[in-house]
Parts: sequence; structure tokens; C-alpha cells
Amino acid sequence: MSSSRAAAPIAVLLYATAVIAGGASAENYDHLKDPISALMAGYGGPFWLYLLFGLYNGLLLLFALGLKPGSRAGR
Repeated sequence: MSSSRAAAPIAVLLYATAVIAGGASAENYDHLKDPISALMAGYGGPFWLYLLFGLYNGLLLLFALGLKPGSRAGR
């Protein structure tokens, strides 16, 4: 499995972790009522939450770059 393909499942786990941990650390956040964007908007969350979402975005970019035409192994 190439590194770009391996990035996808890691990104999903990282995103879920960021949302669950971020929601647990926010006082007025409700996972069932509030959108995920509310974790960052007006919350000013802790540094580790910004870091987790930043890592997720990096992994998503790596995966997307692997999807470009002609990126298959053996071509």
C-alpha cells in the first residue's frame, strides 16, 4: 500500500479522534446538536486540537495527491 493510500484510514481515525476529544474538552459543545465547525468557531480550542485538525488536513492532502491521474504504481 502506498503512503498516499495509507493516509486515508489514518486521516479518518485522526478526524474522529479530534472531533470526539475536542467535543469532550469544550464546555458548551453537544455532539448531537452542534456542528463540528462549532468546535473551532468562537471556541478558541486548545493547541492540541488545532494540531490534530492540521495533521488531518495534511493527510487528506497527501491522499488527494495520490489520486491524481498517472499516480498508479507501475505507470
